[in-house]
Formats: sequence, C-alpha cells, structure tokens
Amino acid sequence: MADAVVLAAGRLPASWAAREGTDIKALLQVGGRTLLARVLGALRACPQVGRVAVAGPDELLAHSDAAAADLRVPQAGSGPDNLWASIQALKPEGPVLCCASDLVHLSGPAVSEFLSKVPEGAEIAYAFSLAEAYARRYPGLKHMRVRLHGGVYTGGSVQLIDAEAVRRNMLLLNRVFAARKSKLAMAGVLGPVFLLRFALGRLSIEKIEARARRLTGCAARGVLCDDPGLAFDIDEPEHLQWAREMEARGEG
Repeated sequence: MADAVVLAAGRLPASWAAREGTDIKALLQVGGRTLLARVLGALRACPQVGRVAVAGPDELLAHSDAAAADLRVPQAGSGPDNLWASIQALKPEGPVLCCASDLVHLSGPAVSEFLSKVPEGAEIAYAFSLAEAYARRYPGLKHMRVRLHGGVYTGGSVQLIDAEAVRRNMLLLNRVFAARKSKLAMAGVLGPVFLLRFALGRLSIEKIEARARRLTGCAARGVLCDDPGLAFDIDEPEHLQWAREMEARGEG
C-alpha cells in the first residue's frame, strides 16, 4: 500500500480566473465537483492507496473539499518542494504516489492499474499512455505527443517515487518540473546527445529509462497504462470546456 500526495498549488492566469471565480486550478468545477474532490475521490477508491496528503496554498487547504485528505500541507515552493514537504509530513514506510490535482478523469481503477504495473524494484515509476488511446477518448483535443522508437505516447501526471530518491534528486526534480510541458526542454535536461536522438526519433523507452538511471542513480521505469485519463490534465480553458461537455454527455 502506498501513501499519496496531491500537488494542488497551481494557479490560473488572471483572465481565466476571472471567468471561473477562483485562481486556484484545483478548485475549478466539472459536474458540480471541484477537481480536487474528483482526484481525492479517485485515490480513496483505490484499495492500494493508504493515507493521502494534499499540498497547496492556505485558501485551498481551508476549502471543505480538502478535508477528505488525511494531511494538509502548506505550499512550500515548486512542485518538487511541495512533494518533499508532503513526504516529510507523511513519513511514509514505502514509495509515495504523486499525482496532479487537475486529473479530471482520474479513477480508482486507473490508479490501481498503474500501481499494479509498477515493476518490482523501481524507485521512480512514471505513467504514460499510447497517444492513440488518448486520441480515441478525446478526439480532436490537443495534447503533448512524444514520438519514440516503437510508438507515439502521451505522458501521464502520476508517478510512484521512493522518498529517498526525492531527497537525493531535488535539484534535478526541480529542473524536470520546470521543463515538464515542453518536449524539447525535457530532452534538454537529459543532455544534447539525448536531444539529437529525440529529434531523429531514435529514442526508445528503454534508453530514456537508462538515461534517467544515470542522472538520478535510481531504478527508473516507465509504466504503460491503458487509461488515458491518467494524462488528461486541465492546462487550458479548452481542456476544461472539453471536460464539462463530456460530463454533460455522461462521459466523465
């Protein structure tokens, strides 16, 4: 069983916040429920998840939906900073499940699938899905696709991370966090040769795992998951509108 951390410090641009009545992304509503409530509900529905901590600003932690978490951790800085603060608060006995607070279609079965597929001995495990599966569920919706040797994939926003691996790699994790929405920036963090291979479409999942092991000193593994809801996060107003339309059609 893994304890979980929900990173909920994301803010909206002023124009978007004005339309929604909040500048906290996790408090956006779909189908009458906040994104935070949906994510916490999914984690509670997964039997492999133990305690849950949510990290975010004071106004989010004071929201009634945050009461569903076992621990509420004040925002400490960047995403990795908030993750480490949550780990220190949880004092977990094993690896920690880390997930974004804007995964509007996160579900208990999807979390269970990811956790059950994490290879034994992995210290850092990262969920991803086939881009084709994402396109089938969200046809026409723009998303970040990564073409690798062997397929085209979409990265998820769920990871299982060993606490000691986080402590040892805080500087690197902050660099990766800053680059997470850019394919080129992410490849740049991993080195120029890596970037060239990426541009030529010669990278494989195995090569990425090997490079991550060299950078972090940890056993890093990608976990291919069937449910593209692990990758559908609310980055743009278009994504929010898409989620609301799906909810209205009963497809949430």
